[in-house]
Amino acid sequence: MAEPGTPGTGASADATGGASRPLATAAIVLAILATAAVYFWWAGWFEPRWSTPEPTGHHLPLYGRSLLGGHSWVKEAPPEMVKLPNPYDPEQYRAYFYVDLSYYRGFFYSYYGVVPALTLFAPWTALTGAYLTEGFAAAFTLSLAFAVAVLLLRAVWLRHLPRAPGWAFAIATVAIGFGDLSLLFLMLPPHPRVVQASAWLWLLLALAASWQALHSARRGPAWLAAASLACGLMVGSRSSHLGACALLLPVAWVVLRGQPARAVAPASVARVACAFLPLVAIGLGLAWFNQVRFGSPFEFGVRYWLDGASRPGLRFFSLEPLPDNVFGHLFRVPPVERDFPFLSWSDESLGALVLLPFAWLALLVPIGIRGQRPADRTPFAAFALAVALVPVPILLAISLLPVHYVRHEADFVLPLGWLAALGLLSAAHAWRDRPAARRVLAVVAVVLTLVSVVTTVLHAMGDWNRPEIPWLEPLLSAPVRAWEALRGSPGTAP
Repeated sequence: MAEPGTPGTGASADATGGASRPLATAAIVLAILATAAVYFWWAGWFEPRWSTPEPTGHHLPLYGRSLLGGHSWVKEAPPEMVKLPNPYDPEQYRAYFYVDLSYYRGFFYSYYGVVPALTLFAPWTALTGAYLTEGFAAAFTLSLAFAVAVLLLRAVWLRHLPRAPGWAFAIATVAIGFGDLSLLFLMLPPHPRVVQASAWLWLLLALAASWQALHSARRGPAWLAAASLACGLMVGSRSSHLGACALLLPVAWVVLRGQPARAVAPASVARVACAFLPLVAIGLGLAWFNQVRFGSPFEFGVRYWLDGASRPGLRFFSLEPLPDNVFGHLFRVPPVERDFPFLSWSDESLGALVLLPFAWLALLVPIGIRGQRPADRTPFAAFALAVALVPVPILLAISLLPVHYVRHEADFVLPLGWLAALGLLSAAHAWRDRPAARRVLAVVAVVLTLVSVVTTVLHAMGDWNRPEIPWLEPLLSAPVRAWEALRGSPGTAP
């Protein structure tokens, strides 16, 4: 990630170490990226091969092959299912349906976003004749997304928050890699995880392009168009991210309005249209794709979803569950158990602001905005606002669903965690001349990160099945056993 321009407030104070900082942090970045990549690939390796001669997994390899054949469906339904009086009655279709797909007029369709199949699975099959496995795709996409997240954070750090010390960047990097529910993208079943990881990757690329747009003297509109394209691919991966496209608004306001310091003309209708054209084009393409599949530009297949259960009168988008779902996603705490992995496994929502407390550091971002020089304050504030506009609309979108799953929660927790990382660096930058405040910040950040990482890892181990490392469970259970010994009797962990 490029770091154009002159560092913000504190550049002179860091003059002696500023030249060596990129080299000094490079080792930290590479070490964390390597560690995360190894862990992600190990944790997501459900299929021992990364490419197979025939499609494996759920449906994404099949979907890619079908798209290459010019079809919008994943596979044809059995002839017996086509003859059913009511193909949406689970008692009638149970013997024929393909789980977690949508059925419509003789074919099974995917209600997940088409972008991963279109940009990853189909090209690989077209080039090699083989098929990527979904476990490989999940680990690959998440590793790439983590690399973009770290490099973007590093660019913001060096450009606008240079007074923040290396320990703040290291803590923030660990938190956004291991303390934000991203490990859920590596769990079975992998097909929805690939789609979610794809949306997260394109969201990060949209933010990276927005960053470049705000700091490019002549190519700001071009980078804004690239951010618009990435937003479109994000929505094409996961339609619940549509509201997150609001991130373009503060960036477009700064880039297109024209400033004396910029070598660009003021905004015009044509320039604004060109900047948002990629997003609009992809939106129209998705509407056409839905029309071809389901006869409606607004139907992604959710109404025709088959999961083996009877759902009479179920409304997938309603204001009724909104308050309970929002509360559950933010504050619900699952029961804590005595046995490993201690957090009672449930696919229901997890209280993100309780069990992932690193997210609270997002409240510190305004401190970093106030600490900027006048020339740097506008682009930094616009970028921070762009990131802040992402989590809330995603939270509201998933809370309109009649169910509240923890896997849905990861969609807004990841950008919220990145914003919190920006908040940590902001406070560390602004409080350089307040050593006591910095020490308190360091302790608080370490504790919040530790809790968030432990929660994420243990929750991801809820269906733990790793016989190749039998020593891990006794090792993690040892503190609980020691505590029980001190108390004198076993019981439920507090």
